Amino acid sequence: MQLSLNSEVTVEIAHEILIRTWTKLREWLKNNREFCTWQERLNTIIQEWKEGQGELLSKKRLKIAQEWRKTHGQKLSPEQQNFIQKSEEKQMRQLWLGRGIASVIIIVSLWTAGSLILSMS
Repeated sequence: MQLSLNSEVTVEIAHEILIRTWTKLREWLKNNREFCTWQERLNTIIQEWKEGQGELLSKKRLKIAQEWRKTHGQKLSPEQQNFIQKSEEKQMRQLWLGRGIASVIIIVSLWTAGSLILSMS
């Protein structure tokens, strides 16, 4: 069995019994397999975004990317890191925009209520 972690590292397990009986090794292989699968999906998303056919990471996907970055940050390419950062910046802009709109609605509502109360007196 061979597991390629990236273009630089390849692990070959000579005995299948190691995989079945060595719990820590099994967990490591599973975790790295999941990361590699996610990383391939991220590369596809980045490529689509670069071609103008995709978007930055959604809130849910960004949260997943941030978790992977915490545990496997050193394995992310600069392009992947940059894409995650751009997605974070977009999310922050959306958050501030949402808060700004909510603030304006509250201010207008208070002003309208105040004007109504004053006009009734």
